[in-house]
Formats: sequence, C-alpha cells, structure tokens
Amino acid sequence: MQPQSQLQLQSQPQSQLRSQPQPQSQLRSQPQLQLQSQPQQTNKTDKSDRTDKTENFNQYLPLGPAQNWLVTYFEHPYQWTGYTRFRYHQPLNLDTFNEAFKVMVTRHPALATVFVQNNGQWQQQVMNPPQPPTLVFYDGSQLTEAQREHYIRTKIQQISQTLQIDEFPLLANIVVKVNESCYDITTIIHHMIADMFSGPVLFKEFWFVYNQMLAGGNVSFENPSPRSYTDYIDLLLAEDKRGAKPRHVEYWKSQFPSEDYTFGIPLDYGLGLNLEDSAKSENFTLTTSQTQTLLREAKQHYGCNVYTLLLAPLYQLMARWSNKSWVVVSHRSHGRDLGNNQMFWESIGNFAVNFPVGIEVEQNQAWEQTIKQIKDQFNGLPMNGVTFDWISDQLPSYMYPDANLTPVRANYLGNRSVPAFEGFEFIQEERDRRLSPPGQKRTTLLEFFFSIVDGTVHVGIEYSRNFHNAGTIRQLGEGYLGLIDDMIAQINSKALNLDATRV
Repeated sequence: MQPQSQLQLQSQPQSQLRSQPQPQSQLRSQPQLQLQSQPQQTNKTDKSDRTDKTENFNQYLPLGPAQNWLVTYFEHPYQWTGYTRFRYHQPLNLDTFNEAFKVMVTRHPALATVFVQNNGQWQQQVMNPPQPPTLVFYDGSQLTEAQREHYIRTKIQQISQTLQIDEFPLLANIVVKVNESCYDITTIIHHMIADMFSGPVLFKEFWFVYNQMLAGGNVSFENPSPRSYTDYIDLLLAEDKRGAKPRHVEYWKSQFPSEDYTFGIPLDYGLGLNLEDSAKSENFTLTTSQTQTLLREAKQHYGCNVYTLLLAPLYQLMARWSNKSWVVVSHRSHGRDLGNNQMFWESIGNFAVNFPVGIEVEQNQAWEQTIKQIKDQFNGLPMNGVTFDWISDQLPSYMYPDANLTPVRANYLGNRSVPAFEGFEFIQEERDRRLSPPGQKRTTLLEFFFSIVDGTVHVGIEYSRNFHNAGTIRQLGEGYLGLIDDMIAQINSKALNLDATRV
C-alpha cells in the first residue's frame, strides 16, 4: 500500500556511490489537550483583557526566514503556538504584572507585531505605540486542584486557537489564583513572533521589570537597547541589497542539484496522513558516564562540539537503516548567530530555522571521517544555515520545504534541566511546549530531539504511528545508543594503546 504522507519520501536511486557536491567555499513532543467545559464563573472571577486591533502601525517589513517557513509549510490559519506554565509562590500584583508586560512589549518589537497581506504576500508591521497582551485572570482559590487543572487546560486550548497572525495580540497570559501566595501562570505565544529561545529571555527580563516596579524603583536594564527582530530583518535586507541572495541560491542548489539527492527511509506501513494526532514518541537516556565522556574526552578527542558528536551516530544510523550511503538530515537551529559577530541572543522573535545537510556515509566508516564531513558541511553553511528558509521562493520544489528533501530532522534543545529560581515552580512537561491542532500536519516524519537534563543526554524520537510502529522506533533508539557506545569505545581503545606505547 502506498503511504499517503504529506512528505515526499523519495529514495535515492540504487546507482553507484556518488560523491557529495562540494560547497563553493570552505567556510517536541506536544501532548494533545482535550477541550473541556470550564467551571461556572462570574465576571468577578474570570476577567479577559484583549486589546482591540489598531490601525496605528509602522511600515511594512518582509517576513524573516523562520516566519516564511511557517506560512509556506502550514495552511491558514497557521495555528502553531507554544506555551510555558509555572507556579509563582508569592503574592501577585496584577496591575504591576500588566504594566511590566507593557514594558516588555515596548522593549521587544516582535511582541508588538501583527501580520498583514500586502500585494498578495504576508508582511509584518509593528504597532506604534505598542499595546499590552491579553490577560485572563481567574480566581480559582475555591476550586479543587482537579477543577483548576481542568480550567487551565481548557483555557490553554481555547486561547491558543484565538491567536491569529493578522490580529493583535499574538501573546496571552493566563493567571489563575491558587491562594494568596500562589498563582498558576501560563504564557502562550504564537511562533510567528517567538521561538523557544525567546521564552527564557522574556521570563528573565519580565520578572526583573516586575520586581523593580513592585519596589517602586525606575526600570533599568544592563543592556538598555538589545538587538531586535526588526534589526535582524534589516540585516537580511542589507545582505540582499549587497547582492548576496544569488550566491546563497547557488550554494544550496550545489548541495542538492537534482531529485537524486533526496533521502528516504523505510516505512512500516501507510495508514493515513502525517498529522499531529498520529504523533508518538520513544525516549532514551545515556548514562551519566557516557554523557561525561561525550562532554569532555570525546569533544577533545574528535575536536568538535557536542552537537556534532550527537549527529555522527545519527548519520551512521540512517545510512544503515536506509541502506544508502548518501544521507540527508534536516537541522532545526536557533538561527540567532549569522556569523561575523551578528548575534541575537538577547532578542525575542522567531529566529529558529530548518536547513538540510547531506554527507556520504560509507559502510564501516571511521568516526573521524563522519565527524570531519559533518564539521566541514556546517563550517561551509552561508550565514550558519539561516539562508535556506530566506531564499525558499528561489529553490526547486524537491528541495523546499526541507521535508521534501528528507523525512528526518535533528533538533538540539541544549540544557533542559528545570531552572531553579526562588519563588517559582516550573512544570517540566509544560515548559516551552509546542501546541498544534490535532488535525494539523507534523513538521517532519521522524524527529530526533537531543537535550541535556540534570547532567545526562536524553534522546527523544517523535514519529507518526501511521507510518512506523513503536518496535521499529525502539530499535532505532537502541541502535543509536549502541553507536554512541562504539564511538566512546574508540576513544578508550586509543587511550589504552597510547598508554601501552608509553610503557
């Protein structure tokens, strides 16, 4: 039976091994929440403050690379949001809470952005002056814990569905009072204006402002004017004006010059579409000893960063599973480092991009060779991969979106240990979570999530039960761990040989 996937799963022709094209220069899984009826409430306990749409905007700006991918890959109404939920174990001043968010919206133009159709294309405008985001407050102190949970989950679903990219605001806060010294707070943001890295920036700066206001002092920042998403767009426009786009187009086309360079993986069956409600995941954990070896000895031995070390077994695993030497993996990157010291670590916006990297993986290939190829390819990326989504309208359909080129994506989340801040209680399962409708298509067929939690590396594999069974995914995970073991064993073996020669 031919799978009805929305992704193009094309296998490489069974021809002779092919050399990789040379670059021009060497340079989450989201649980589905069920809509439920909310507790009976009065106007005194459930207060929603949603700002009316205004016509007072700045000039039109083009979409950024990540924003362009979102409106290209998904269909209207582009419901792709994220949320973080935590408990604040102190009394909360709602007026100060609102005023602090006004400061944040003024400080970060992305939070004051709305999207409009202009000459048939989506563009963005920043509201001037900015308006505060939606705030929903509910006094749930008289409810049981189960009733509060019921209400909060319902509100998360309801509000996420109201965030439309052509209506302000695209950010909302749900504040539920548990008692006088405890508030359950959820912040929901549309991915058009914020990515995962934006969450910690917003959290840290917001509570810094809130505490200054609460103390009656003037609001001041160590960095009074961080680079904004508007600055990011201006930088890309300047690159375009300098004639950079044709070079970027040529680079990406040279990497994947024809449909023969697409990558496919085996499927167990085809039972339906690759939708969110078909998503499942399997999780695997390296031991503390394995993690420490990767973070210390392996980095030094192989001369690369942690992400490259995590990728090498993935590329070899995909080569063995697909029985192909040419392997393409898409990479979800933060997109905040464009090279040449152009970085946006203190900014709020949607910078996260996807881009493909293909390498040749021979049978029984040495780890040093696999790692070198990955390093060389990443070093050769123009603007660290940001340009793939930027020039999408000039790429052939077999290449863009990236899901047409490969059904496999790697997503390195970095350190995901629960932060420890006095007075705050984070809910790990609801921190920086994706939120998509059940019937929306998934962003790829197979996604490998890498993270470090409490000193150990975690590997999550998200897949669609319409195409793969759990047993296959568990075999992949166990195979990946086995390759990690082999890569580490090579280090230990060479260390023993070195000691022997010294004796």
